[in-house]
Amino acid sequence: MKRRKDGNARAEGRRIYPCTLALCFSALMIVAPASPPVAVMGAVLAGALFVFRSPLVAALAAAAAPVALWLPLLPPLPSLPPLSPLPPSPGFWSATALMACAALIPHRAIYFLMHLSQRITILCLALSTACLCVALLLPMERAAALLIVPANLFAALLGAILTRYLAFANARILGWDAQGLEAIVRNLLLGRITSGMLHDLAQPLNVISMANGNLSYIIEHIGIDPDKRAQIDERIRRISANTENAAAILSLFRWFGRGGNADYSLLNVRSALERAIAATRSNVRHADISVELAGDGLDHPLSRRHGTVEIMGVAALLCAFGGFLREDGSRIKGQVLLRADRSPAHILVTLHCMDEEGMATIDCHMDPATLWLIQQIALECDSEFHHRRRRGQTTRFTMRIARDDI
Repeated sequence: MKRRKDGNARAEGRRIYPCTLALCFSALMIVAPASPPVAVMGAVLAGALFVFRSPLVAALAAAAAPVALWLPLLPPLPSLPPLSPLPPSPGFWSATALMACAALIPHRAIYFLMHLSQRITILCLALSTACLCVALLLPMERAAALLIVPANLFAALLGAILTRYLAFANARILGWDAQGLEAIVRNLLLGRITSGMLHDLAQPLNVISMANGNLSYIIEHIGIDPDKRAQIDERIRRISANTENAAAILSLFRWFGRGGNADYSLLNVRSALERAIAATRSNVRHADISVELAGDGLDHPLSRRHGTVEIMGVAALLCAFGGFLREDGSRIKGQVLLRADRSPAHILVTLHCMDEEGMATIDCHMDPATLWLIQQIALECDSEFHHRRRRGQTTRFTMRIARDDI
């Protein structure tokens, strides 16, 4: 049942919607030579198909569009009059070119659409409508045909923006390129459960710490063999160290994303990244990976955005550690470098993943739902969060943090 539900969600995003858009585009291109304004609707479909990340379907739709020019040469159907051949208009070719661009433009440009303001969306709608209206009102056919081209461009951008927003309104589409929404929802609910159990976990630690202190007091006041006393003291120190480590882990959970220090002067980029490293780096899974901090922006104060930077750092590190695991489950030794550089208006934090030879590791992947959520958190604090996926480059994530001291 689980596989069936995930399959239906993927089928809706991978096959049904893109194929429907491609068929509608082909139908519009058949009548576009006779009615050039129809090409504007085809441009909207081209922008929408670009968001659905189906380059093969977009390429087939773009290749099938010129076939409409050959339809008048075919023998007519008995019940329909013969079609007269018409020359293709600039609107026809521009819509076809936009569909071809939907198949060729890299998909990382999709995330750029979510950063566009509502003013850009309204501007695209207004400009496309104005160009279309002027094209319909002009008596000169050549000028009217040329105005269809900018109308198509703005219509394609509008279609991509609106489809991007609608895609995130449909919760199932958030699970594309991931293992479905179940894993994402499980992680979110696990965080809620963990926060509720912190108090219950802290009570046993307090009892263990008190019992360990009482045991140490008793050992000091009773006569016992020195060798046995040394062994018991070593065990007491070990219990105390493990209890303190567990309490530190609970503190990370309790204050995750909330600063965790009453003295705001001690909160800076370094402390936020150090807390992110402590919360994500496991000595069991990532013992062969060293995490280092560098750059002249580490000491920049973060009184307002400390929690946001910590959240962004945790998301980036969790994804980066996945790049050190091969498909067979074996680990890759390497280094994760978090570099914070100061600029006139921002603090730029870049995350680099390198193996022992300093080369780029396996490309890591962050599911679109988590990436979108982190980007929205960053935008609310006048910051940016980007996932870089370029071959041969060690940079995996960039975090641009706005400065408060300017």
